[in-house]
Amino acid sequence: MNNNNTSFDEHSGFELYFEGIKIPYLASFSITELIGQFPSAEIFLPSTTGIFKILPNTIVQIFGPDPLSKESILLFEGEIKTVAYQKNNQARFVSFQCTSFLQN
Repeated sequence: MNNNNTSFDEHSGFELYFEGIKIPYLASFSITELIGQFPSAEIFLPSTTGIFKILPNTIVQIFGPDPLSKESILLFEGEIKTVAYQKNNQARFVSFQCTSFLQN
């Protein structure tokens, strides 16, 4: 049986870079691609003392495993447009809204 569905068996193998520097932790991210629109991404990182040094227009790259070859491929490249602080009962996060370079 030939299954052409793209899926990831595990959540490891994803890497986040800001200005070419690998970020050692990644809480979560979401990449959105809609017909007729440019890709965008939202990245969530734990709030730390240094996280607020990351400013708008910082270059962002997200890499992940290719589900067919398991090699690392570029999933998203763009820049941070907005930075927002979020807090709930369990944790504090900073979210980054990013736009693709294709939009510029």
